[in-house]
Amino acid sequence: EDLTLAESALLAGLIQAPSRTDPHLHPDAAASRRDLVLRKLVDLGWITADERDQAAAEVPLLVPRTDIGKARYPYFVSEVQRRLLDEPSLGATAQDRYNSVFRGGLRVHTTLDPRVQDAAEAAVRSVIPEGGPYTAMTAIDPRNGHVLALIGGRDFYDPDDPVAKFNLATQGRRQPGSAFKPFVLAAALERGIQLDSVFDGGEDVTIVTTSGDWFVENYNGANFPPLTVTEATVYSVNVVYARLVDLVGPAAVERIAEEAGITTDLQPYHAIALGGQAVSVLDLTSAYGTFANAGSHVDPVFVVEIEDSAGVNLYNAVSASAEVLSTNVSDQVTAALTEVVRRGTGQQARIGRTTAGKTGTSQDHVDAWFVGYTPELVAGVWLGFPEGAIPMESPRTPFSVTGGTWPANIWARFASEALEGVPYGELATVNTDAYVEVAVDTSTGFLAGPLCPREHVHGLRMPLGSAPSIICPIHNPNGLGDALDASVAPNLVGLDLPGAVSILTRLGHAASVKWADGGNIEQGSVFAQDPEPGASLQPGSTLVLTVAGPEPGQVAPAVLGLSSDDATARLRDAGILYQILTLAEDDPQAAASRRGFVWKQEPAGGAPVDERVTLWVNP
Repeated sequence: EDLTLAESALLAGLIQAPSRTDPHLHPDAAASRRDLVLRKLVDLGWITADERDQAAAEVPLLVPRTDIGKARYPYFVSEVQRRLLDEPSLGATAQDRYNSVFRGGLRVHTTLDPRVQDAAEAAVRSVIPEGGPYTAMTAIDPRNGHVLALIGGRDFYDPDDPVAKFNLATQGRRQPGSAFKPFVLAAALERGIQLDSVFDGGEDVTIVTTSGDWFVENYNGANFPPLTVTEATVYSVNVVYARLVDLVGPAAVERIAEEAGITTDLQPYHAIALGGQAVSVLDLTSAYGTFANAGSHVDPVFVVEIEDSAGVNLYNAVSASAEVLSTNVSDQVTAALTEVVRRGTGQQARIGRTTAGKTGTSQDHVDAWFVGYTPELVAGVWLGFPEGAIPMESPRTPFSVTGGTWPANIWARFASEALEGVPYGELATVNTDAYVEVAVDTSTGFLAGPLCPREHVHGLRMPLGSAPSIICPIHNPNGLGDALDASVAPNLVGLDLPGAVSILTRLGHAASVKWADGGNIEQGSVFAQDPEPGASLQPGSTLVLTVAGPEPGQVAPAVLGLSSDDATARLRDAGILYQILTLAEDDPQAAASRRGFVWKQEPAGGAPVDERVTLWVNP
């Protein structure tokens, strides 16, 4: 009753968009909304035109803005506040809890690790361009559920961002795409299906369900031969996973996902296998923690202890842990997911230590995910636009964003910093002794030939004797013919080494490998052979293959402290593959004084090189 008509109209006008019409920051917008309300009051007959004009002429008297300070990590803080307001130990009623949280002088001990949080924020800044997609991210210690870092949006305090205070990591729900497949894999393993079980591939499949036919096709229309469950996971083959969920039943997938930590009310539909139901970043990250923690799920923990103003303890966190999967099943899931990172869709997430993870991309590139883990840390990254189903495609983004691009790259940059100094933990891996790696052209489903587009050629591990034996006739019409002949040397030039060796193995021949400088030829590709293609061969012959690149097992040169140009030149001279992560070191002064210089190298100088050397360079 103390408000004037003008003040009442001003407040009513703010409701539609409080940030954009804040009278302190946007007085013209606030006045425009006030005047709109006044005109409506006249239309309704609640005030007269004279009263409207008098109110519109009134200069608003605003209480001076009070700087109450900004939280350093506002998305984490706001989530903690939200949870405290639901904590029974802080009061019996909502008002009691509000008074306790905001007026009670509480000392709240949280799980946030500033070093880990800073690493997450730095990783996002280093990858996503200004105006690019929003990022949500959580990082959890899977052993105790402690939430170490959380990113819920761009800028919590941005008055022009309508979703600034909406926590995309905890309140948002988006489709995870193929990042949901590990729960299907777990359900299949529980049913006795093995990682080396083989399922029909193909380009698409139609599954008959109780609610109608379900048509599924692979990403980009890829055509795969029959695959093991491991390979279907490594290359995220939708067709095989559609067959798997039909075999085990969607209800089994729903049960495991919910027990593992997904709090969304999932429905047992077949499309659950391909991530057709929305989940939060916090939930999905926490659920992956179940695989990292040997099958036991620990609920996320934000607060470990609360004391009142007198120092009396009011609350101590008790980790809620439950066994969801047997250690054997969770280890097999982990083993498959380590291959995803090592050589599959998640290669951009490699950090020089054994890592498990899975990519996810929803329809039309609307959502992109990567969730990965080591025994000590699990982190999930989501990219998208919160306003709606907006594709992350050109020209809005420089390229079509998938889980294996920006999300995996953010994860790698974050985890490299967050795990700095943490001893390497062990993860289960796949035994590949009984397999042969075959180069397959997934645009046709045939054995890759020299003329197949390299972007469609993938090295698939397959059981001996079950690999395709027909060279792709679409791209190699004048190649080896329709079938391989053991009495004639096949043309192996242009294939990668595993593919060339697999062909010789199936023909009963052996390979001797020489490594040499191939110039512009892709490293790892065969560029010469002896005997030449078409030459007669005796049973059990040995062909000498000349492969581009350095011989594996070389020792990394020490480049720490060198400029980026000098370091990469030394690695090139040694013939060693490398990748550069532009990320500042912890000490701002050191980072500023060493701009463009290598401050971290993995593996270190003098250590054997497995695949490549990773360099961290100050921006």
